[in-house]
Amino acid sequence: MPQTQNQDALYFQNRQGYVRLAIQAGKDILPVYNFGQRSGGEHKQIYHVTGIAWLSRALRMTFIFFWGRWYLPIPNRVPVVTVVGDPVRVRQEDVPSQ
Repeated sequence: MPQTQNQDALYFQNRQGYVRLAIQAGKDILPVYNFGQRSGGEHKQIYHVTGIAWLSRALRMTFIFFWGRWYLPIPNRVPVVTVVGDPVRVRQEDVPSQ
């Protein structure tokens, strides 16, 4: 699902390290999501700048330019609604399976 200004997309594929840690520690997982936070500002990836693509690969991180109110790195004032789901019960295992 493509992500747009008014629509979010969640990707969990290959992002399950937190589940593995919760299983090893025997701690429950509490699902939380914030609606409206994407309206807080705009962002652009700046790979076209000379050397940024190389530096990004070398450091294994993405450089993103963010702006909001008055084109400063200050978020816009928008309502954000936080939804907290029921805890996902986790049974403790020293070696979690796939």
